[in-house]
Amino acid sequence: MRAREVNELSSYFPIDAVIPDGKPQIEWLSMPDVEFSEPFFHQTVERVRQDNAHDSVFTDLDTLLLVAKVRPAVQPAGMIFHTSRCGSTLVANACRALDATRVIAEAPVIDKLVSRLFTDAESGSTKELLYLSLVRAAVQSFARHGSNAVDRYFVKFAPTSILHIKSLRRAWPNVPFLILFRDPIEVTVSNLRTRPEWMIPDSNPGVAAAIIGADVERLQSITDEEFCARALGRYYVAAESVVDERTTRLFDYNQLSLQTLTQILEFFGVTPSAQELVRIERSLLSHAKDPSRSFRPDSADKKAAASGQVIEAVEKWALAPYQRLARQTHRK
Repeated sequence: MRAREVNELSSYFPIDAVIPDGKPQIEWLSMPDVEFSEPFFHQTVERVRQDNAHDSVFTDLDTLLLVAKVRPAVQPAGMIFHTSRCGSTLVANACRALDATRVIAEAPVIDKLVSRLFTDAESGSTKELLYLSLVRAAVQSFARHGSNAVDRYFVKFAPTSILHIKSLRRAWPNVPFLILFRDPIEVTVSNLRTRPEWMIPDSNPGVAAAIIGADVERLQSITDEEFCARALGRYYVAAESVVDERTTRLFDYNQLSLQTLTQILEFFGVTPSAQELVRIERSLLSHAKDPSRSFRPDSADKKAAASGQVIEAVEKWALAPYQRLARQTHRK
């Protein structure tokens, strides 16, 4: 199966990278007429799976590369990176409010392929080039139009992906990169309340150790507060490494507003129409991750809730790089 397999996948999107029985594979789901309307990609997949007419298939990794080769290479209009709980979903929702636009938010197939760079590929190695080719192919697969045509598409990465932003920049040298960040005390409090997968070391100890720059053996002795603060510090340093690039913009969470969202879209090459601006402004009234809830500013509450362990860990591992990043961002 090659040409036939690729043709049969014309209505499928890659949804995950899995390793059944030790063999890396790509899972594809039939999604011919699907609107990516949910805040996160996995929520769209869950909705689609409820319809038995949409089935999934598994292929080898090289099929992903073949599918990319037979389709035009359409570049994303912009890529969104973030340091966790800092407004990236708000920005993605603003992009989603644009006409004829697709937003792919934290698709597991992309983020798991990026995570392979943590543990399985040295910088400049053949393996790194292979994984970057797979990541490019996965991203490109979401540009396919189908019956619901789009003029542009955006990709939002999981927070851990920022650790490889320089490698990803080599893959997309001319695509606008947006980086969002936030006060590490607020982020740590939020992540301790509702732990994201990257803060559950047992799910993948090798990747968890690489995220914070520690040995796997040390994970058991590291508190949740320290783990989060160490990760955030490394996220901020990674953001610092590209802060001066022409095609990179950074925004602190406390800068986000209708005006700055408009600036972000213009950075992505889009001037919103009056109707699109109305939709974007309306989206600001709702909780970004749960549109059924109203938005309520919570920065003060999060800071007030910070324990002594949170403050100590943040001051040791994350505060200095955050402050450097904030000074550079607010100067511009």
